[in-house]
Amino acid sequence: MLFSLLSFAGTPIENAVSRHYEHAADNYAVHLTKDKAAGISAFQKLSNAGLGEMNPPLLVKWMIYDHPTMMERIEFLEHAKPKQ
Repeated sequence: MLFSLLSFAGTPIENAVSRHYEHAADNYAVHLTKDKAAGISAFQKLSNAGLGEMNPPLLVKWMIYDHPTMMERIEFLEHAKPKQ
């Protein structure tokens, strides 16, 4: 029971670390390809094909999502400036 409680309490931290690495991967991809439109299109298609929420409530994101939300990923790519 103690392990379950500790695991439950640590889930938001684990998810935050995972989201950080996924964001870094998105950043690397946009700088490598210099094609943020392709990434935006891919995330839009994934959103339409999937059953997940584009922008879930904050508590749900902290407890369940180990990747950035699709909305966060799309917004990041819209504002990204690929390195030359």
